[in-house]
Amino acid sequence: MTIDRRAYALGSPEDTRSRSILKKEEIFRSPEFESLIKLIKESGKEVYSKNNIRVVSLGCSQFQRVEEQIGFALLANLYFKTDMGMAGVSITESENGVLNFLFASNEIKAFCASKIIEDPFDRMIYYVDIQGTDPGETGKGIGKFIGERALKHFVSHTSKLVVILARTQNPKEVGVLKGILPEGTNLVPFWAKPSDEIVESANWLIQSGQISRNARPDFRFDGHESFINWAAYGFNGDGSSWEDMTKFYPDIDWGSSAGTAMRNYAQLHGTNIPEMRLKGHSFIVGALVKNQYN
Repeated sequence: MTIDRRAYALGSPEDTRSRSILKKEEIFRSPEFESLIKLIKESGKEVYSKNNIRVVSLGCSQFQRVEEQIGFALLANLYFKTDMGMAGVSITESENGVLNFLFASNEIKAFCASKIIEDPFDRMIYYVDIQGTDPGETGKGIGKFIGERALKHFVSHTSKLVVILARTQNPKEVGVLKGILPEGTNLVPFWAKPSDEIVESANWLIQSGQISRNARPDFRFDGHESFINWAAYGFNGDGSSWEDMTKFYPDIDWGSSAGTAMRNYAQLHGTNIPEMRLKGHSFIVGALVKNQYN
């Protein structure tokens, strides 16, 4: 990849442009978005097609130009209703990153971005990084559809056990993750006890620095103790905050099934949601997925 990392510099013309919050029509006409569409057409692989719906997969190693990255950032800004910018879509710099785009009538309606990493235990980790849906299409099941299709495509093409993981503090994201899992698969730690395989892979993913540092006193994450990621956000974490991560979800319901499970789990492990928000903690959620699609 030849993307110039200096483009990430806060306040640079590239950074400022990538944080622009534009109307959909303005984004679609922008040269940066046109660069992204050109990249998808030339390097993407169609993994699903039926009627006017297509899902196209794109490896992040295909990103070669800052303009392509800005194009994706502009789309994410629209979908998340906040200034994600290039820092928010840094997965485009990851050799392990994969983007899946859902097209309806040749227009992007949703995407999901994941990191796919082989751990030292002969398992594949499918880490859900970000997922977005066109604001005009929310509530129609599109986010669940793209999440299911992306996971199904990956799992059906590997013979290894797959550990799906995510880091979040948002009940809506927990609900979405629970919804995309194959039937009979439970999401840990809220609805099932973490298996040794999930704990082992999650411990390695965080302790090796693949997704974030863990800022508890001994700087360790131990899923045998809890699936709370200490200070993943804020000053000691990646610099963002709970507010950054949730401000584009105005209807978060802590009384929902997912919200209640998260609150109960926090209390069971000696903390609570207000304290987690203050200290920048997050939850790690996951599941062990076997190939059930062939």
